[in-house]
Amino acid sequence: MKTFVSCCKKDKNKSINLYFLTLWCVMCIILSSDPCDAQKAVEQKTTGDKSPNINAPNASSVSVTYGPSDEQLNDVKALLTTYLQNIKDDREKNDLLQKTLLDTVYLNNVNKDQLDTLIRLKHKDIFHSSTEDAKAFANQLMADLEMKKIKLEGLKNDSSGTIKKLYLKWRPFFEFFLTTIDSRIDELVKRDNKIQFDKNESSPIVYDVDKAKYIRTLLRSVHIDGKSSFLITYEPGEVSEGLCTKDLKIIISKRGQELIVFEFTEEGINLKPIYRKYKDFCISIKMDDPLSDIKLREKTVDTINLLVTSAYISRD
Repeated sequence: MKTFVSCCKKDKNKSINLYFLTLWCVMCIILSSDPCDAQKAVEQKTTGDKSPNINAPNASSVSVTYGPSDEQLNDVKALLTTYLQNIKDDREKNDLLQKTLLDTVYLNNVNKDQLDTLIRLKHKDIFHSSTEDAKAFANQLMADLEMKKIKLEGLKNDSSGTIKKLYLKWRPFFEFFLTTIDSRIDELVKRDNKIQFDKNESSPIVYDVDKAKYIRTLLRSVHIDGKSSFLITYEPGEVSEGLCTKDLKIIISKRGQELIVFEFTEEGINLKPIYRKYKDFCISIKMDDPLSDIKLREKTVDTINLLVTSAYISRD
């Protein structure tokens, strides 16, 4: 034991693993205690012609002492003190390194390579851990490669099913909205040749984002007296690996300002007025067939009627 302590004292800067140190101390205490010697001491005092009668009232008490000596305990205490001091020294070194890094950045003209060197030095343990994690990940990936391929293929198949489910839920109301707006503007065009009404075909209303990419698309545009009255655009819904990652939206805007938004979600349809004029038409319906809800249809029609009326009367 003294040899071990002596070696540790020679190299005070050496970091000792706390777990190993604690285990070692416990082992020293256990090994330094000899139960056999203790038993012999008891036998010597309680047997033979001159042994005391331990059952007699006035018999001398029998004491057995075993365990680490005071010298051993002092050595362990000194070792622990050294270890705690090493921890304190390491913390001070890290704080000094951080201060040096900041001072270097702010007070000197250093290039990127020098900064990278300082950063790697400061965070070398974290970077090393990250590298080891990457190795473990790569090894696990290669070991389970076939299983992961099967799982990913299953997710792609799930995307197709999710797209069909959302299409059946969203398409009826999408068509109802377009039919309602088209029928009103078409009738006004018959009566007023100063109205220009342009219609564009829609792209898919929901798609697999892992296979294609669609952006906001212009559906309808209305110009009265040569001035833009309002535009109707939509953002298609997106599905990735079997999950809906983006809702379908129909946006009605005027000169870049959104007036009304229809949100198509997995739960149903949300009519969200942005402009104060349409605030009374706000409604949220959660059901598998939103178009079958009478209130949603009524509020949609009222919203479109007010939109077209305002655009035609103001003509600005």
